[in-house]
Amino acid sequence: GVAERPCLTDGWLIVPAAGPAAVEITFPVTRCDGTEWVNHRPYRVVWAGDQVAAMDPKGECAPMYPSAAELNGRTEPRTGAGGR
Repeated sequence: GVAERPCLTDGWLIVPAAGPAAVEITFPVTRCDGTEWVNHRPYRVVWAGDQVAAMDPKGECAPMYPSAAELNGRTEPRTGAGGR
C-alpha cells in the first residue's frame, strides 16, 4: 500500500503507523541573545531554544558556559555596537 504522510492537526503532529515505529523529528533551534540580571549584574546570555549556549562574562573560577566569542569560533570577543 501507499504510506500515509504525517500531518499537523490542531497543533498535533499525527504520524500514521500500523504498529510500533521509530519516528525522528528534526527542526531548527532558534538562537537569540539577551541580558539577564543576577545579583544586580548584567550577563549577556545566548539562548539556543530553551537552553543556555553561551554567557558573558563567563566566570573566572568555574565557567559553566563558553563565551559568545568562543561559541562563534572567535578567540577574542568583539567590541562595538551591542558588543556583537
